[in-house]
Amino acid sequence: RAFEERQQLEQAAEVLTERERRVINDIYFLDRTAREVAAQLGISAQRVNQNRRQALLTLRKRLESM
Repeated sequence: RAFEERQQLEQAAEVLTERERRVINDIYFLDRTAREVAAQLGISAQRVNQNRRQALLTLRKRLESM
């Protein structure tokens, strides 16, 4: 079951932009703050949070349709 869920998540993430994938990965898997991610990407922390929200919305919609 966990393997199937991971596969679905990976498939859903394919529609994210590279920046959205990076933001999600850094915040949720590497435990970085929005400020840390912003500094790495050269954008504002506010923009990082906007990217995170948009990515989560996209993932949620994509997973619901699977």
